[in-house]
Amino acid sequence: MAMVEQARYWRLMIDVLNLAILFHDVGKPLTFSWEDGRIRYWCHHQAGSDLMVDIARRLKMSSELKEALQFAAFNHMKFHEVLDISNHKLMRLIESPYWSTLYRVAWCDDASRGGLIDKEHWSKIDERVKSLQLKYIEQKKLEEIRKVVNGPFVMGIKKIEPGPKLGEYINRTVEWILNESIDVTDQAKIEEYLKHLEL
Repeated sequence: MAMVEQARYWRLMIDVLNLAILFHDVGKPLTFSWEDGRIRYWCHHQAGSDLMVDIARRLKMSSELKEALQFAAFNHMKFHEVLDISNHKLMRLIESPYWSTLYRVAWCDDASRGGLIDKEHWSKIDERVKSLQLKYIEQKKLEEIRKVVNGPFVMGIKKIEPGPKLGEYINRTVEWILNESIDVTDQAKIEEYLKHLEL
């Protein structure tokens, strides 16, 4: 049964990707213009995202599918500058549940322009994305630790008042948890460490 469910899941993901590739440039006919001897499609990403609302309604798509297709249509042009946008903006894209769909749509869009895909360019994109994801994971881990190892927690164990020493105890304990890969839910072990920690 698990294999059947997994097969259905991947089939659904392929269907979503195929539809996202099909519709990502749907806004181009609405934004077509001829300027200085060149064809332009100014803001076709916005027009396409807006149009997907009506398309999804007429085709009776689920809200999740509509959101995935809108996300790909609206954001696919950002891959032309993905190496230059801020970490914050790129991380917001990566955090989306539709990131993998957007990534594949952008890759296919690039590959369809003719010629060979720029492997070096996409390698740089992959490196930047991986680096940001690792930083994000570490940041989330740090946030979880600091939810446990906070001022009231440390003051209750060490019987100290707020001040510089409190901050030192917190920082040393957080550093210990990270360096020793301590399970942050093992509160008894953290309390024991703090009890024996002297500064």
